[in-house]
Amino acid sequence: METFWLLVATVIVIFVVLLCQKLIKVSQKFSKDLSAFKNVPGLPRHWLFGNVRELAVWSDFLCRMQREFIDEKGVKMYVFWLFNLPIVMVTHPDTAKDIMKSTEPKSLDLLGYGGLLPWLGQSLLISNGTKWERNRRLMTPAFHFDILKPYVEIFNQVADVLMDKMLKAARESEMRTILIHPHHYYDTIYRWSSDGQELYKLCDFVHDFSVKIITERRRKLEESPDVIKKRHLDLLDILLTAKDEEGQGLSDVEIRNEVDTFMFAGHDTTGSLLSWSVYALATYPEHQSKLYEDIHNVLGDRQSVHW
Repeated sequence: METFWLLVATVIVIFVVLLCQKLIKVSQKFSKDLSAFKNVPGLPRHWLFGNVRELAVWSDFLCRMQREFIDEKGVKMYVFWLFNLPIVMVTHPDTAKDIMKSTEPKSLDLLGYGGLLPWLGQSLLISNGTKWERNRRLMTPAFHFDILKPYVEIFNQVADVLMDKMLKAARESEMRTILIHPHHYYDTIYRWSSDGQELYKLCDFVHDFSVKIITERRRKLEESPDVIKKRHLDLLDILLTAKDEEGQGLSDVEIRNEVDTFMFAGHDTTGSLLSWSVYALATYPEHQSKLYEDIHNVLGDRQSVHW
C-alpha cells in the first residue's frame, strides 16, 4: 500500500512540476507580448479576459473597431486580446508591406498558420526554410502562363456562374452573422470540442479523397507515360512528375498537402479579393462606371475573354 501511495504522490508531483513549467512559459510569453504591444492602439483589456466579453458577435465587433480605430483615428494597425493572446489587425497597406517583406519564420501556433496544419500539412503556405525552397522550385512550372492559357475558357464559364450567384444574392439581400468562440483558439480545448472533432473528421475525408485521386493519376502516368503529352498539363501532373537535383520527387503526402493548399488558397484569396472589389465598386459608383468603360473598350461586343 505504501508503494501505491508513493507512486501516486510521484505522479502528482510530476504533474504539478510540469504544470508550473507551462504556467511560467505562458506568463513569460504574456509579459513579452504586453511589452511588445504596449504602444499599439487597442481597446482597454481586462486583466484576465482581455477583450473576450466584447466579442459576442464578431461582425458587430469588427464594425466597432472599423469606426473607432480606422475611421476616427486613422491607425495603421490595432490589437485586441483573447484572454492572454494578442490579435493584431492590419488596417493599412504600409503595415501589410512591412509584414510581407519580413523574412521571419511563419508562426505555427494555433493563432498563426498552426490552425491550418491538420488540413494542409507542411505545404508551401506553412513550411519554412529548405523544405519551402525545394518544393517551391519543384512547383515553379505550375506558375507559368502557358499552363494557365488553356484554362481561359473555364475562367469564362465560372465567371458566368459567379455572376448568376451574385445576382441571386443581391435579390435576396441575405445577411449572415458570424459567431466566434474565443476558447477554441487553445488547441487542447479545441481538439475536444464538437467543432474540433468535426474539423478533424472533415480533414480525414478531404485527405482520403485527395489520396485516391493522386494514386489513380500516378497509376495512369506509370502505365502510359505519353498520356501527359496528349492533354493540357495541370497542377497534379506537374507535382507527380517534378524531380529535384537528386532525382527525388514529392511524396504522396507532400503532393496531397500542395493540392489541398491550392484548393484552399485558390478559393480563399479569390473570394476575399472579389468581395472587397465588389464592395469598393458599390461604394464608389464613379469608379465603377470607369471600370465598365474600360471593360467595354477591351471586349467590345464579346461576352468572354480570349488570350
